[in-house]
Amino acid sequence: MRKAVDYEETFSKNARGVSLLNCRWLPRTEIKALVFICHAWAFECSHYMKDIGLKFAGAGYAVFGLDCEGHGRSQGPRGYVKKFENVVDDYEDNFKAICKKEAYRKKPRYLYGDCMGGAAVIHLHRRDPSFWNGAILVAPMCRFKDDLLPSTAMINMMGKMEVIFSKWKLIPNCVIDVGFRDPVKREEAKRSKVIYQGKVRVRTLTELIKAASTCWDLIPEVTLPLIVLHGEQDAMIDSAASRKIIERAASSDKTLKLYPEMWHGLANGEPDEELELVRSDMVTWLDERAPGASPGANPDASSVPVPVPVRRESRVSLDSSASLEADSWSRAGGSPEKEELLCEWSPDGSHFQQHVVV
Repeated sequence: MRKAVDYEETFSKNARGVSLLNCRWLPRTEIKALVFICHAWAFECSHYMKDIGLKFAGAGYAVFGLDCEGHGRSQGPRGYVKKFENVVDDYEDNFKAICKKEAYRKKPRYLYGDCMGGAAVIHLHRRDPSFWNGAILVAPMCRFKDDLLPSTAMINMMGKMEVIFSKWKLIPNCVIDVGFRDPVKREEAKRSKVIYQGKVRVRTLTELIKAASTCWDLIPEVTLPLIVLHGEQDAMIDSAASRKIIERAASSDKTLKLYPEMWHGLANGEPDEELELVRSDMVTWLDERAPGASPGANPDASSVPVPVPVRRESRVSLDSSASLEADSWSRAGGSPEKEELLCEWSPDGSHFQQHVVV
């Protein structure tokens, strides 16, 4: 069955006056729930998270993404995270404003976090534990691989340097090389103008390290339903940490999906067959919870009951010999023969929108 998805973009200013790109993928069918995307460091939503947005919206979910300050098409120094709390603040302000809209007030609310976005999701949940109905964490940034980070002495030195040299580009950026197993998608990503590929700034690295450490400490306070998905060949974030997240989280409903052959970018950088498996696992998880999970209350309310069953750990084995499609990164949400894309400005001329039939 072919389903229509409307894509829209607008810009809004955060509390610091910085213009941020807002993305929306909206189904034309009845909305099951809301999904809010927190993207990875160096990445963005309009291009990199496009296929995720289309997948979820095609399944009946209203999807909302925000390019962080300094990322994608939002304003700010490229790839610069001055303060991780600012990232969380912007997500919270933007997402909760959407939840208060009349069309969405009684819809279940789910968070999606990819790497750095996963850490942001944990922080968002900690700030308001009863507000969110569940979370999807993809290779969440809770513990970096030891061989990826500079030495302790170097990190301590950078902590002192950041006061004066906070924007210095010091550490090589390897997120594409270690994130994309599919060589075609890897090369397409390297040609992208919206993915930050410069060196990691001093302040950014220290903020991300602190954010990961804090996130790890917060795991025992996690009470919402969650699914953690991780590729076991991840060279950036330790997949063993995701096992520990499931063990340490206080949630009664928690699911772990480990994919033995996959890399860090398991939701976007794998061959198409594997991507479809991962994304279908996410949609299945949502579908098992969204019906009947509606808060049924004002989003300002302090408590949102989430009646859900307990899920046990599961493992997925994959065939790494799957074929590749050369245009999988650049196409508009999928293969041309399966989709139609109509682009237009909104009637009032305030924003650009696309209508995608999938």
